[in-house]
Amino acid sequence: MRVRTRDGTLSRRRFLVGAGALVPLPFLEALANTAESVAPDATPPLRRIVVLFVPNGIHVPAWKTGGDENQFEPTGTLEPLAEIRRHVVLLSGLENANSVDGGGHYCRAGAILTGCAVRRTEGEDVQNGVSFDQVAADALGVATRFRSLELGTEPMPVVSDQGYSPVYGGSISWSTAEAARTKEILPHVLFDRIFRPRGASGRRGDRSVLDVVLRDAAELKRSVSAADRVVLDGYLESIRELESRLFESSVSPSNATNFTPEYAVAKELATHADRARSMLDLLALALLTKVTNVATFMFGNAKSRADMSFLPDVRGVHHELSHHGDDPLLVRSFQVVNRWHVDEYARFVRAIAAGRDGDCSALDTTVVLLVHSLRSGDTHEAHDLPIVLAGGAAANHRLGRVLHFARPRPLCELYLTLLQECGSTVRRFGDGSNPVPL
Repeated sequence: MRVRTRDGTLSRRRFLVGAGALVPLPFLEALANTAESVAPDATPPLRRIVVLFVPNGIHVPAWKTGGDENQFEPTGTLEPLAEIRRHVVLLSGLENANSVDGGGHYCRAGAILTGCAVRRTEGEDVQNGVSFDQVAADALGVATRFRSLELGTEPMPVVSDQGYSPVYGGSISWSTAEAARTKEILPHVLFDRIFRPRGASGRRGDRSVLDVVLRDAAELKRSVSAADRVVLDGYLESIRELESRLFESSVSPSNATNFTPEYAVAKELATHADRARSMLDLLALALLTKVTNVATFMFGNAKSRADMSFLPDVRGVHHELSHHGDDPLLVRSFQVVNRWHVDEYARFVRAIAAGRDGDCSALDTTVVLLVHSLRSGDTHEAHDLPIVLAGGAAANHRLGRVLHFARPRPLCELYLTLLQECGSTVRRFGDGSNPVPL
């Protein structure tokens, strides 16, 4: 229903509503700056935190740039950053010191967002720490439908790694020292969580969510500007495309009158790339419509066995390719895999940058991190971790540069900086007590 304030403007509304569907809205000029909006002086400079995690490290020689620290030129594996380089800080010299003693993959992946030394156990008595994203959610997740989202592409591992529980290998987000947060790995389930919440109405329908909210969408369009209608049409089309990608129609136009598709059967997404991209597309929509402000996404578990053969001239699974032993053919394949992860990261950053947050790009008030818990995938080297940061112009980040620390600096000090920029009052996180100057 359309509601107007005393001065005749539209009140802020956040959803299109229909039977069984609840479609959150992106930023629209007509719905901004109303009595329900948050006062600017109560809003922290960072309003969204996203972490994309890559397992199995990198091929170190190809992770490089040209130019100087203030005007870097991405090359090699980093070349996909070229289009977004003015939004990026490439960090060098950060380490997660409490994760290096155990060896293997799991203890380092489990600690990547906590900065803690995890307990060596194959049983249920896991011990870690509260992760960076969950502390951020304490500050940013109060007014959103989902306090945080934890996403991935692979189910929990079933075997331990050098005496460490599979929980450490399949989880980077921890709500307490003893409890990892469960990640969602099925894109169609995430779609339903966002657009078909079971409590949205009296029933949970199987019709396309857009067909269900058509009447509400048409009413809204009559109330907004031409520019807002363009934004709304593009947004709804992106939902339609995603829904079509994820669900099979169970009704054929040849046997239906006034055909309205029924989406009852989830598609089997063919490749790891399809699953990862669908998850990231859904995550971008969730962030840009304030469904959540905090999220983590695991491209794969530690020791990921994702089949990377969808990439040109690549045959094999991720973890095995990372142990290339300097074999030229395997090295080239691993570099292609590394570059694909950076390319998907850059694509996601562009999607956030295309959204609006008041008078600025949504990327200005968002930080998107690309993190690795290992440096060398072949030797399990874990110092000088490959970390990329995008966004945060509203927090006065100096972007478009390489930030190199001559002496090793705790990764947790980067997290501490971001937590304070999103309004948290923490003064220490993990092994970090001195914020990094961004």
